[in-house]
Amino acid sequence: MNKGTRYDFIEDGSTFEIIETTTNNIYLEDIEGRKPRVFSISEFLEALATKQIEPHRLITPRNILSPNRRAVMEKRLVYVLAHERLIHQGMIEGEGITNEALKLLKNELKETHPEFALNMPALATLSRWKAAWRVHKRDTDLAPKHESRPGRKDPRTVQHAKSFIFNKYLSSDTKPSIRAIYDLYRAEAEDLKNRNKFEDIIEERHFYRLKDEMNSADLEYAYSDHSYRAKIARTLSNEIVIPYPLQRVEIDRVQFNFGVFFDDDTYAGSVSMYIAIDCCTRVILGITVEVGNAESSKGTLNLFKEMLTPYSDEMPYCGVPHGVVLDNGPGMANQWVYRILEQLRITDPYWTPPGQPWKKPFVESFNDLLVDEFFKKVQLKDRKGNSVSGLPGFLGRRSYKEDERRRQIKVKDAACMHYSDFLHVLQKWLHQYHLIDKHPSLGMTPHQRWMQGNLERPILPCHYDMHLAAFHLFKQKKKHKLQSRGWLQVRGQKFSSQKAKDLYLECCIGIPFGTPIEVEAEYFDEDARYITVSVVKPGDSHTTSILVPNRNIHRMKSAVSFDEINVAPVKRRGICTIELDRLPKRKKKAPASRSEEGQSYEENLENNVTAEEVIEKSHEKFSQTKKDKKVKDKKTKQQGRKPPIPPKPSPDDEENDVLC
Repeated sequence: MNKGTRYDFIEDGSTFEIIETTTNNIYLEDIEGRKPRVFSISEFLEALATKQIEPHRLITPRNILSPNRRAVMEKRLVYVLAHERLIHQGMIEGEGITNEALKLLKNELKETHPEFALNMPALATLSRWKAAWRVHKRDTDLAPKHESRPGRKDPRTVQHAKSFIFNKYLSSDTKPSIRAIYDLYRAEAEDLKNRNKFEDIIEERHFYRLKDEMNSADLEYAYSDHSYRAKIARTLSNEIVIPYPLQRVEIDRVQFNFGVFFDDDTYAGSVSMYIAIDCCTRVILGITVEVGNAESSKGTLNLFKEMLTPYSDEMPYCGVPHGVVLDNGPGMANQWVYRILEQLRITDPYWTPPGQPWKKPFVESFNDLLVDEFFKKVQLKDRKGNSVSGLPGFLGRRSYKEDERRRQIKVKDAACMHYSDFLHVLQKWLHQYHLIDKHPSLGMTPHQRWMQGNLERPILPCHYDMHLAAFHLFKQKKKHKLQSRGWLQVRGQKFSSQKAKDLYLECCIGIPFGTPIEVEAEYFDEDARYITVSVVKPGDSHTTSILVPNRNIHRMKSAVSFDEINVAPVKRRGICTIELDRLPKRKKKAPASRSEEGQSYEENLENNVTAEEVIEKSHEKFSQTKKDKKVKDKKTKQQGRKPPIPPKPSPDDEENDVLC
């Protein structure tokens, strides 16, 4: 809505030019009658959205004669003027052309224009040319009509027909008849022609021929090398026109022969990217980078999250697309992607068949651009002034004939760049791609085309936080318990809110208050801030779902995954390790002695032992304890020993004995 921009009013066909804009109003002036009009910003945007006002588009008028038509006219004029000279010389009578006049005309041309005498037209053809010229005697009457010349359609008309075939026929799971597709095209083309968007409409035979040409790209793509495949994708992306942003978004995953290291110098793996491109503006709606991971639904869901999140205030590219074209890999053709498309209300998804990547030419063309201009030609400089062209460690395009294990070893040996540096370089390159470099197919930068498309059809405000519940697709097998205070625990995190407490009060009918109730909790692995709690209330037949926040991290602006937040806590104290010369060992205890086993009942019965005898034996066995037995054995041993030898008497003892 800059000053000097012109808009067409569909109601009366007038054209107005913006002469002034303020914070609240827009002032326009008629370019013919100089009649001013004033709109508020909201009224002007509403008129654009409802197509009451459209940006003024000049239809460049064609020249009276194109170079081809002028060449044909000059060729015919040679025969007509030569016939007129013969009439004035009296060699031919009358204006008609007879066989004798044709012979004389041929002889005349042999002298003046020998090259024209070799290929003389038929008698009827010369008569028709002479009759058309004789009415007004204007040279332009000899020129062929524009409609009768094949291949002279307006390029924009042909481009629109090719886009219609590609979107409605080739990029659709349902295959209607080509006649039905042409009827839909003709209705849309007539409407555009009435609104002065196009000058002409493609005929039915021409429409069928365009369909066959585009369908033949399948065979050409299958039996060609990489350079020719890139040319096919580039040609299709240039010929197909998508009128509005977010009308068609193509998604693909590509893996590169490029490995990176983490910041601690451990090898991370080869780099792969999930890419989503808007086909109208060539804006990259989302790009996620993974290292060392195979294709999975997790990467695709993260890409959808990036598509709903703007890069920054400078690059506000985000939104829910109307139609999506996806690859047929296992990470995109699965139940999780089906559910996220259903939750986001994307009603026109299309998965390209195996071996037909040309049906998503925009993202394939961007993949080639990413390799040629980013991996191979990006300029890196350090603080000392050293520079290098291309990312170090990139091994070129992947070859599917090479063994995967050997290829991974080569990528690991060539890797020399850190993951954080790679992300920084990629972010800078995307900034230049969107805001600085002009796209050759658009004639402007992708950012300028995005803003222009936003004026033609305003894009509704969108953010990931507005679609949180759509990503809650995962749940554990067990049922979760909702407590009376409105909290529950999921994957080690506690979630609570007043709505959850009210839900408990509505569901605790017929059970004692305080008894937990069983609910289903769905979540998104990459965002632990919120979960969706679902339960069927007593007396209801439908499921009630509410969004419950994490009571610790729900105020965080950016998403945090469950794996990041459930990191094991750091121990308060470490284990002290001390070295000793000899480790102390515990003494082994002596095994406890067991008493002798008594006779069984069957043995006593066989030996005719009565119960009294068994009791008596038991008294004899257990009344004298082992201690008594040990004392008895000790006395027996002492009796078997030799008596001790008395000590020899001293001389004093002998004197005492004598005195006694």
